[in-house]
Amino acid sequence: MQVQDVFSFTTPGSIERSLINRNDAISERSMLFSSKKEEWDYDEDYSDDDNAEKNESFNLGSAPNLGINIGAQLEPLTPEQAAELIDEATDSINTAFDERIGEIADLKSQVAKDFEKSKNSMRVASELRAAEQTEKLMSKIDRISNDFLDKNEELRMGTKMAAKADRAMSGTGLEIGSWGKLGGMNVLTAAAGGMGVSGGLLGSVGAANIAVATTESSIEVDTQVVGEDENRIMIICDDKDKNLQKVFIRFENLLEEKFASSPVCIDKYSPSASIPMGGNNAKCCIVVSSSLSNGQSSMEKLLGRTLKRTLAPGGGKVSKPPSHIVVVSPLGTERIEAFPYSMQNMMGGNKLKKAREVEEVAISTVKGRFIADASIPSLDYSILHFGEIVEDEKIVNKKEGALDICEGDSLDGKVGIDAAANALLQTIALRPTARNSTLSVVGAMGSDIAEEQWEDWFLRLDGPELWRSEHLTGDIVDDTVVDRKFEELASYINQWSDRFNNGAKGTGLTTPVAVSESRFLNDSDSPSNIRQKYGVRLEFKSTNTGSAYKSKSEENQLERQKSEGAPPPSSSSSPAFSRMQKKEGGIEIICEEIVSKEGKVELRIRARRCNMDDASVVKEMSEQTILKRLEEAVEVWKKGQGQ
Repeated sequence: MQVQDVFSFTTPGSIERSLINRNDAISERSMLFSSKKEEWDYDEDYSDDDNAEKNESFNLGSAPNLGINIGAQLEPLTPEQAAELIDEATDSINTAFDERIGEIADLKSQVAKDFEKSKNSMRVASELRAAEQTEKLMSKIDRISNDFLDKNEELRMGTKMAAKADRAMSGTGLEIGSWGKLGGMNVLTAAAGGMGVSGGLLGSVGAANIAVATTESSIEVDTQVVGEDENRIMIICDDKDKNLQKVFIRFENLLEEKFASSPVCIDKYSPSASIPMGGNNAKCCIVVSSSLSNGQSSMEKLLGRTLKRTLAPGGGKVSKPPSHIVVVSPLGTERIEAFPYSMQNMMGGNKLKKAREVEEVAISTVKGRFIADASIPSLDYSILHFGEIVEDEKIVNKKEGALDICEGDSLDGKVGIDAAANALLQTIALRPTARNSTLSVVGAMGSDIAEEQWEDWFLRLDGPELWRSEHLTGDIVDDTVVDRKFEELASYINQWSDRFNNGAKGTGLTTPVAVSESRFLNDSDSPSNIRQKYGVRLEFKSTNTGSAYKSKSEENQLERQKSEGAPPPSSSSSPAFSRMQKKEGGIEIICEEIVSKEGKVELRIRARRCNMDDASVVKEMSEQTILKRLEEAVEVWKKGQGQ
C-alpha cells in the first residue's frame, strides 16, 4: 500500500480498515523474510525493528500513527548552521534587551527632569515665602526700633558722650574714679574705670575702691597710723628656671616704663627664705607654683604669713598685706589626666599635681575669706598658665609663634620671654578682667601688640565669653547708617529673647529662664573702642533638681515644722542671717558698636556667662541650646541685611 493511498480515504471507517490491512501486510512480509532467512542473517540485526514495532504498538494505544516521520524527512543541521542559528537568536535577544534598556533610560531621564522642575518650583516658592516673612519681620523691627530709640535715648547719649570724651583724651584717661571733661560737662571716661587705666592698678579692685573712698571723704579708716602708700610687688620664686628669671627681669623693665612717675619696688624671696609678715606692705604677691615643693602645705604657710596685718618695719605703722595674689603655673595643671601632661606629671614626680594644689589654695583663700572690717580690702587672684618659656626669636616666625591668650588652662605650646612678661604686666597692673580669672598664654611678641588687641583678649575673660559674631555691618562705611543698624540689631535681639519667656516653647530649652535687659552700671569697665552697647540676660531659674531636690521624708519634715511654727534647722545656727537665693547661672547676649583696628565702625554680638557665683553649677547643655538658637537668629539677621 502506498502512502498517498492513506490520504485518499475520507471516512474514519475507511482509515481504520486501511490500518488493519497495513498491519496484515506487515505481518506477511515478516513471515516471508523469516522463511528466507540466511545463515548470515542474525536476530540482532532486527532488534531495532522489533523495538520500533513495540514502540509503534505502544503509540497506537495513545494516538494514531499516520505514517509520517517528519524527523526522518529532515536532514540534521551542520555545526555551522547551528552556530549561525544561535548567533541569530542571541542577536534577537540582545536587540530586545537594548530596546528595553533604552526605554528605561529615557524614562529615568524624564523622571529626573520632572523632579528638577518640581524642586525648582519648590525652591522658588520657599524663597518667596522667606522673602515675605523677612519683609514682615524687618517691618516689625522698624516699628519696635522707634520705640526702643525713644526709650533709651538718654542712656545712649550718655554712653556716646563717655566714649567721645575718652577719644578726645587720646585714650589716656585719668585715675580710677576720676572724671573727664567734654564741652564743659563732666563725663566718666572708659579709661578711668579699669580696662585702660592709665596709672595702672596694683592690688585688688577692692583696695583701689577703698583708696578712692578714703581720698574723697577724708575720713580716717583705721585708728592706727597707716603706712605710706607705695607701689611694691613681692615675688616668691627659686632660681632653677633661668628663662623664668629673664621673664621677671623683662617684667621689671616694663613696670619702670609704665610707672615712671611712681617707681615700683620689687622684693624677691626664695620659698625657703624668711617671708616677712604682712608681705612688707606689698600690694601684689606673685608666687611661682613650681617653686613650692610641698604644694598645698607650702602655699598655706606662705599665705598665712603674707596676709597677716602687722607692724611694718620701723614700728608705729600698720602694714597692709597684699590684696592681689598671682600664681604663675605651667600649662596642664587642670589636664593632668590628658596626654602629654600625664607623662610630664608622672616623670616630674607629681609636679603638675602639686602646682594645681598651689592654685587651689590661692583660689579657696580668696573666695573663702570673710572680711568684717570695711577698711580691709577684699582679695583678688589671677592664675597665669605659661607654656614652655623660650626666646621669642625661636618661635616668632613659626606656626605656633602667634601670641594668643585664652580663658582657663586651654592652650598648648611655647611662650616667648617678652610675651610672658607683657602678659604678666597686663594681668597685674592694667586689666581688671584678669582678676579672679584663669588664663593661658602661648606664642611670641614679634612686634608691638595694639592696645585694642590686649583689650579684646582680656575682655573674653569676663564671664567668660562663650561665643561671638563679628563684622555684622558688611560693607557699610557711613557711621550714621551703622548707628541705625545698631538700634535695629538691638531691637531684633530684644524681640528674639522673648521666645524664652513663658516656658521657652519651641526653643529646645528645658531649663526655665528669666529674661531681662542688661544694666551696665559701670560703663567705664568697657574697652575704649566700644561706642555703645545693649544686652539681654537669660538667667536660669531654680528647679527642684540637683542640690535643691528634697526627698519625701524631708518634705514631710518641712511641712511639720511649718505647721508647728518652728524655724527651719539652718536658722537655729545662724539666726542673724537670711538665706540668699542661689544663683543658677545664665547667658548674657551683648550687642556692641565698636571701632575696629582700621578705624571702621562695626557691629558685633557676644555671649557670656552671667548670674554666677562660687556655688553655681555650669549648665552646659542649656548653654549650648541657647547659643545654637542665638547663632541661628544671627544668621537670619545677616541674610536680611543681604550678607
